Amino acid sequence: MPKIVIIGAGSGFGSRLSIDILSRDYLKDSTIALCDINEERLMQVHDYVNRAIDGHNLPGKCIAS
Repeated sequence: MPKIVIIGAGSGFGSRLSIDILSRDYLKDSTIALCDINEERLMQVHDYVNRAIDGHNLPGKCIAS
């Protein structure tokens, strides 16, 4: 299972990049670690990505720090 870190994920590109990563067959079981200094925006992206994972029954997971 690949592990991918996205630094500055709350800046707007984090959600789209995460979805792009999880849409690839060979990366759909990845763990995506989102990092940002703005906790509020980070959690918005984290929640969005987790809803996408759950909604599409993907084996990947998303964590935030």
